[in-house]
Amino acid sequence: MPKQPLTFSAVKGLVVALDSAVAEVRQTRNNLDHHVHWVSSLAKELQPTRWTAKIEAALDKPQLLQQLSIQYDEQALMYLNFLFRSYNFSSALSTQRDRLLQEIKRAVQHRDKVLLPLQEEWLGSLLEAAVVRAIEEHRVAPQQEHVHAEQSADERGHKHLSDSFEALALTLHAAGKNRYPSEMAVHPWKAIDHRFGKEDWRRLQVVEYRFEGDEANAALLASLEALSKAGAAADRTLSSFKQDKNGKGGVNERQYASRLIEMLPREGNGETGATLDSALASQNERRWQYELIRQAVVGARHELDLAREHVSSALNAAVVAVRALQEAKKTEKYQSSGLNIECSMLNCLVADVRLRSTGRAWEELGQELAMDVSDTAGARALTARYLKEADFFRRYGEMSGLD
Repeated sequence: MPKQPLTFSAVKGLVVALDSAVAEVRQTRNNLDHHVHWVSSLAKELQPTRWTAKIEAALDKPQLLQQLSIQYDEQALMYLNFLFRSYNFSSALSTQRDRLLQEIKRAVQHRDKVLLPLQEEWLGSLLEAAVVRAIEEHRVAPQQEHVHAEQSADERGHKHLSDSFEALALTLHAAGKNRYPSEMAVHPWKAIDHRFGKEDWRRLQVVEYRFEGDEANAALLASLEALSKAGAAADRTLSSFKQDKNGKGGVNERQYASRLIEMLPREGNGETGATLDSALASQNERRWQYELIRQAVVGARHELDLAREHVSSALNAAVVAVRALQEAKKTEKYQSSGLNIECSMLNCLVADVRLRSTGRAWEELGQELAMDVSDTAGARALTARYLKEADFFRRYGEMSGLD
């Protein structure tokens, strides 16, 4: 078969596909390397010999022993979390490397079939460079060797996962239709190691693990992703609101009131009406602009609340699904790996932590809204602004014939 000419659009498509596959593989490999590092570090921290001195020093201090127990169990849980996530990244990397290999083959075959005139050899070089980059990336071997925790630590981690899941199921049952609790899952004072400061000591991440019959787990992961977006949007909105409220141009009713007192006419000082009107107009401008951002906080808080409700509903369904899998496994009706159940259990614990943390964020948003520095004058100014603008557009619509 005679060679065909190579067009720029064809080369661009091949290069984009190669570079995209390379970026995907590189990102997943970096994630895997990061998790392998954490698994190994946590496994070393969990070595029983590292805890001997701490436990011996606390033998006559029951509260300290309890803190050590909580700290060890949470580290064991974090170890399992990173271990399961590393399995997920390893599986994803294998799939992505196969896809990258297919893109390389496709590009090489395409290059071999084309004939380039001398003035268009740069197209061939462009494609060849992309192929070489892809081959180099495909040859990079990821870190695969974990330093596994000793059996006693591993068993304790699995036991703590099971116990924490059971405690979560009781929390859900007790909560019923009430608002989900916002207290920390593991308060910092319960652990000796305060590496997370005032944050919840239970630090877990979702395990993007897929298996047959995991509809409840998949729905929970989707709701958690939506909650993450709603939480981030609420954080940005609240930060903007605080900055505007505390900025030099922010609304300040106390300062404005003081200025009005200063402007009150004194005997023999003449008229000050124009000055007062100007001050009022300027203050109303600041008021409605303040209220605009404040209403954005109202909307963000409502969106966060809806996202939390969806996660809470999905979490209840996921817990029920795990229970069903556990029962099926007991009766040998469920032949799949126990890893499926444990990944689902971990994701339920992640949802619990996220619901608690976003609950605290929801409460903070409410507190900020309650401290209306305009003392409702912002809402009135915004309504007045709306009526003025709406009236203009109504008249504009009549004049222009718009419906």
